[in-house]
Amino acid sequence: MSVSTPQIKAQLERVLDSDPTAQAVAIRATTEQVWPELVSAHGRSFLLRWCESSLAIREALCELEQLSPSSTGMALLTPLSTHEVAEDVVARLARARVFQPEGWDIVRLMFQARETDARLGRFAWMPQALIDGAAQGDYPPVTNGFLDLDTAWREVLARFVGIDVARPDAVTLLTWSMKPDSDPRLRPLSAAMRSAILEWLAESAGVVGDMVLGCVEAGRTGDALPLGLVSGVIFSADGEGQSALGQAAIRLERFVNDKHVGVKEGRDWAAAAEQGVSRLGVDTCRAALDRADALLWDLRISDFAQLSDVLPSALDQRLKEFARALSAHVAEPTEPSLQQVEVQAERALKHTLMNEQGPRRKRVEMARRLARWLLSPMASGTSLPEAVQWQADEGAYVDWARFRLLGGDELTELSDAYAACRRAAIARRDSFAKVFAQALAQWNAQTPENSGRVVVVDRHQPCADVWAGALQGRHCRGSGCRYRHLGSAVATHHHLERSARQRGLHPL
Repeated sequence: MSVSTPQIKAQLERVLDSDPTAQAVAIRATTEQVWPELVSAHGRSFLLRWCESSLAIREALCELEQLSPSSTGMALLTPLSTHEVAEDVVARLARARVFQPEGWDIVRLMFQARETDARLGRFAWMPQALIDGAAQGDYPPVTNGFLDLDTAWREVLARFVGIDVARPDAVTLLTWSMKPDSDPRLRPLSAAMRSAILEWLAESAGVVGDMVLGCVEAGRTGDALPLGLVSGVIFSADGEGQSALGQAAIRLERFVNDKHVGVKEGRDWAAAAEQGVSRLGVDTCRAALDRADALLWDLRISDFAQLSDVLPSALDQRLKEFARALSAHVAEPTEPSLQQVEVQAERALKHTLMNEQGPRRKRVEMARRLARWLLSPMASGTSLPEAVQWQADEGAYVDWARFRLLGGDELTELSDAYAACRRAAIARRDSFAKVFAQALAQWNAQTPENSGRVVVVDRHQPCADVWAGALQGRHCRGSGCRYRHLGSAVATHHHLERSARQRGLHPL
């Protein structure tokens, strides 16, 4: 068997535990490897020498006798067994033998364990792997002197695959698949080790693990998470009965090494993939999301992207549906059309990416509010107190909502729908403003008196008194200004003021 540097070191430490003064330690190795000039064990330095014959061992021992200080030892690496070495030479070796490294014995030393889990015996490749893995750093001592199955697997996965838990779940496995070094770390492993690792991962992660490993076997490790998101479209409950999605499910099999992907497998895969995106964050998964959109085109189901709560193309499709519903409602406001606006707005706002796009989300919410307002009863505004109260309680929020729609959206369809919504809101507000102006004119023609939330203020009244009235929810007469909800409905204020002045009205 080949002998690695960590294995040599562990064997030396095992010998020194029983014989601290050992000088020449012979270790069997089938072939010469690239070893360092010396290794340290228990605070002592040991030179490494490759010896193909008894004569070579004899010469190395002579060299050892010339070394100073005497604390320096020598590890003799040879393909010979004890009985193949001359007796006089064997007598000069530690314990008079050539040590045959025993894998699990070495592993126990490295973990400071007295016993190992019996279930580890079926993994013949694992001792050598753990010995080689020690090159990355010493293993922590096991508790109670017992090396259990999960501890051994945790170290194997951490040092050779890049997964830090013994039994990774589906989300952890999908997260690992996105690392650029996931495939390169698996590729150089021996066939037995790689096969056992993949089997262990599949068993740990359940049906989703089987799908991920299908991607690994098909050379598509990096597609495991994007394909999970695509499965959310293919196996969506809202898409049941669609023949195109059924055909896509068949095409999906070539991406997972021709494994069958059923409804349960597909939905579990999708759920784990969405959890992975949530755990890692949208920015980290941006490339995976774009890749999933590309895979929809490859599977010929890009028109069904809207069935996903995560994919970028799904958000675009949902917003376009919202734009169509909003445009139809603005053109002819009815209860059924408003219901469609509500449904499509909710679908758009439910999308994961909307949480990352605050202004866009706010515009959808404001457009939905305006859509509701277009069907709500409107105050008559025939009396100034009633008109002022409506403006303060509702009109200001209507103006706020339509101002938020300025600038539109990156989608042309949605920008057009917002523009139509704003025009409809402005037209309705203007009709109310005319009635408001008439009520204001009538009020000015009468003897001034306080009424409800309107308070008479002349131009010489101290400002403190005016603000006191404003804080009580009352409004000034004559100028059309109001002090509640400052900064809102500015356009209405200027319109009313202009209308009042055109009619010859001036502040008191």
